[in-house]
Amino acid sequence: MPRMKDMAILEKDDGTETDIIVNTVDRIQVLGTNGSRTKVKLIAAQGAPEGWVSSDAVDVTDAPPSGPIPKVVFARVCWRQALYFGVNAHYLAAVAELRSKTAEGKDGEKIGPYRFTAAEWAAAIAGDEFKEIIKEGDQPTPIYQPDDIFNWRRQCAVFGSQASQALDKFGDKTPTVIELYISQLSAPPADDTARKQLSNDLKAALDITREPVRQAGMDVLDNPDDNKETLKDEKDPAKPMSSKLTDGTFREIAPRLMTRLMKDFDLTDVQAAGILGNIGHECAGFKLMQEVKPLGGGRGGLGMCQWTGPRRRQFEQFLSDHKFTADSEEGNYQFLAQELRTTEKAAIPAVKTTGDLDSAMKAFEAKFERAGVKHFKGRLAFAEAALDAFKKKKQGGG
Repeated sequence: MPRMKDMAILEKDDGTETDIIVNTVDRIQVLGTNGSRTKVKLIAAQGAPEGWVSSDAVDVTDAPPSGPIPKVVFARVCWRQALYFGVNAHYLAAVAELRSKTAEGKDGEKIGPYRFTAAEWAAAIAGDEFKEIIKEGDQPTPIYQPDDIFNWRRQCAVFGSQASQALDKFGDKTPTVIELYISQLSAPPADDTARKQLSNDLKAALDITREPVRQAGMDVLDNPDDNKETLKDEKDPAKPMSSKLTDGTFREIAPRLMTRLMKDFDLTDVQAAGILGNIGHECAGFKLMQEVKPLGGGRGGLGMCQWTGPRRRQFEQFLSDHKFTADSEEGNYQFLAQELRTTEKAAIPAVKTTGDLDSAMKAFEAKFERAGVKHFKGRLAFAEAALDAFKKKKQGGG
């Protein structure tokens, strides 16, 4: 199928630029060519926008991509998915290295960096986390398609989701790297010898990917020096994996924002925590205030609520008018409060009808966030952490 070889800005018929960026992850249909320009349709994007891009940026062959993926580039995407799904970026990078040496292409029936088969891919993308509801009342529709198996960035997203689901099964226990990996295998090692060999191979993959993951983390995280727990490397597959995104910075900021929401909008602590669950998930516990290489194209989300599209432009104008920066806690809260009183005023009454954490979280997501991929487990984990941090700070008199 046709695909984008390089990122490009979608242009109108007269050559003027739109604000839509076509990424290499976007599924396209070629509508025609005119000299050095090719007209494409973004068939998986909302509204299926059409426009022109440079013909040099389009590959119209049916040959699937193959060859090595630059490890730092791959690690950046691992970080993005790790922050989104609450897993470990080094783990995501190491498994791709173990399975394919971080490369596109095919090995028999196995495809891409994670070496999914077509059947495994079809089962993975059929889950609710890879479906979206375009309009309220509609049936969920798939986000990913069968031929997206050749898109390595989307493979990383799917494997990140699978790792998150596997991690959930351990409950309160923090698994070792090898324990988590074995739990994801359809055929675990047959004996101790095979397990030891797999552990050695995984350790080698961790060693190879350590430096690329470190470099990518410095690129992706807003304040890596303040988030050293997130940059912690895995060195030994037999040792527990590292920290949760719901700790550290999130537990420091969440109680302050909850207190303000409760006062300004007459909310209970549970209702305010439901809102913080959504906010924490969107910005990875205040560690990612600018979305990195968004899968849907464009400039992505900005701020603690990851405002996108027209709402991002309104947020940027608000910041400029009031002389705030995008990572300013005060600027983010003031804009959130403004939306909750005006353009998004339906959110607060919806949250006020709820009496438990899960319902409050889902009500705010439905009325305010309206996310394509819901990932309610992650939102609820942040909501629980917010409520716990708020209660502990209140008990301590902070």
